[in-house]
Amino acid sequence: MSRGRRWLIVIIGVAVVKGAAVVWLLRDPVPHFRARHGTLVETRVEPLTGSASFANERVVLRSSSGLRGELLLRRPIDPAAPAGTLPAPQGPIRRPVFLILGG
Repeated sequence: MSRGRRWLIVIIGVAVVKGAAVVWLLRDPVPHFRARHGTLVETRVEPLTGSASFANERVVLRSSSGLRGELLLRRPIDPAAPAGTLPAPQGPIRRPVFLILGG
């Protein structure tokens, strides 16, 4: 096999791989998301370490489709609320939120 023919095969191979990658990236993800759609069926709050002014909690969410998500929540402690409970809603309370999304 000549050197020019080998380069042609390599170039065609790279083009096929790139074309397959483009087709995969341009596919419609909506059917996959709709198949995984569900409703919230469980919410669990687990207390973690804290300080005098903040409570650190792990929140576990589970969907009817089987998806499960965990997040860590750090919130100010309401001195009037019993330990391990979320503050009672007293109208809209605006608090800063910092989200870290990861796989």
